[in-house]
Amino acid sequence: MSNKQDKFFDYLRDYMRSIYKTKTFIQNETNRHLYAGEEIAIVYDLKNKIMTQHAKGIERIYKTYKDSLDVEWGIRLVDRMRQMSDIFIETVRCFSALSDQKEIEKTKILIDLMGQALIEMKKIFDYTDSIEENAMKIEARMRKIEVFEERARILHQERLEEILAQKENSTSSLLELKLIDNALAILTLSVEIMFLFQKVVVKE
Repeated sequence: MSNKQDKFFDYLRDYMRSIYKTKTFIQNETNRHLYAGEEIAIVYDLKNKIMTQHAKGIERIYKTYKDSLDVEWGIRLVDRMRQMSDIFIETVRCFSALSDQKEIEKTKILIDLMGQALIEMKKIFDYTDSIEENAMKIEARMRKIEVFEERARILHQERLEEILAQKENSTSSLLELKLIDNALAILTLSVEIMFLFQKVVVKE
C-alpha cells in the first residue's frame, strides 16, 4: 500500500468518525436529552466540518488513484458519505421539532437500526489499516448492515401504513414520515457505501 493510499484511508476513517458523531445527537434526542438551540448549533458546526472533509476527499482521490474507474468509485464513495451526513443532520432537526414522541415506537426502532448500521460501518472503516487481516470481520459486518436494511424496509412499510391511516395529518405525523424516510434512506446508503468501500478499499 502506497503512502498516498495510507493517507486516503486515514481520511476515510476520520470522515466516518465525523459522521458517527451525529449518531450520538440522534440517540440523545430520541431520549429527549437535547437542548435544541445549543445542540443544533453543535450539529451545524459538525456539518461544516463534514463539508470541508468532503472537498478534501475529492482532492485526495485524484492524488491517490490514476485509473479512471478507481477515481469514479472513490468519488461515488465520498459523495454517498456526504449524502448520508446530510440526512443524519436533517434527522436531528426533525427530532428536535417533534413535540410528542409517545406514539413512535416503531420509528424509534428504525432509528436504532440506523444507529446500529453506523456502528458497524465505523468498525469496518477502522479496519482500513489492516484489510487482509480483518477480511472475514469486514464481510460479516457488511452482512449485518444488509440485514438491518432488510428489517428497516419492513418496519418502514408498516409504520407508513399506520401513519397514512390516521384521520389527521398533523405536523407530528408529517415529521415522523420524514423520520422514517430518512432512516430507511440512511440504511440504504449504508449498503451502497459498503459496496463502494469494497471497490475502493478491499480490493487493495
